[in-house]
Amino acid sequence: MPQPLWTPSSDQIANANITAFQRAVSERWDTPLADYTALHDFSIDEPAKFWISVRDFCGATAESWGERVLIDGDRMPGALFFPDAKLNFAENLLRRRDDTPAIIFQAEDRVSQQLSWRELYDAVSVLAQALSDMGVGAGDRCAGLFTADGYFYNGKPQPSLARVANFAAELPTVEKVIVLPLLTGMPDVSSVPNAITLANFTAPYTPGDIDFVQMPFNSPLYIMYSSGTTGKPKCIVHGAGGVLLTHLKE
Repeated sequence: MPQPLWTPSSDQIANANITAFQRAVSERWDTPLADYTALHDFSIDEPAKFWISVRDFCGATAESWGERVLIDGDRMPGALFFPDAKLNFAENLLRRRDDTPAIIFQAEDRVSQQLSWRELYDAVSVLAQALSDMGVGAGDRCAGLFTADGYFYNGKPQPSLARVANFAAELPTVEKVIVLPLLTGMPDVSSVPNAITLANFTAPYTPGDIDFVQMPFNSPLYIMYSSGTTGKPKCIVHGAGGVLLTHLKE
């Protein structure tokens, strides 16, 4: 019979997050869950109770959650979780404003950068102001024409702005191409239509408190395109609340 490659110790199991969550679910709903299989069964048999537990255990915040947890649960597509909730995805991610690391970035062995929670909050603040003054608002779609000036592969710099210029020229409705520096401190963006560096785009703005607009739980957050490995790439709209709970869960 096949043997597992690794088995956690009893201490590792006892101190695992999933064990703490299993215990919290058992206590909240007065439903003894002896093991992971029982927890998995509970998530299928009691989806509303399960996702309330995930929400609270992971500390998701919202202006209001509403009374309803799940409607049309037997429909796929069509089921809706927390249909009356109002929240802001970014607010949940930016609850801290201290000087501990929020993002640690490494481009092979060539570039190493770090942002604290305070620096990340301030960066979001000025970018949000710049986008708002451009007229970006609810219902708009900001494309991944946010681009770096290149990347490193196998130790060698790989400039990308020439390719960006080629396809930006074919997209006349694009108002701005925001270029982030990676290969150089201040990339030359003159060849890219409507391009500006991130530093110049946000330069007129001062960091401040962000007005986190509260949106419906199921409002669109982003459109993800599949890779196309099994056919043509498909665009999949992901909702703010669902992505938030998934990220917190993971």
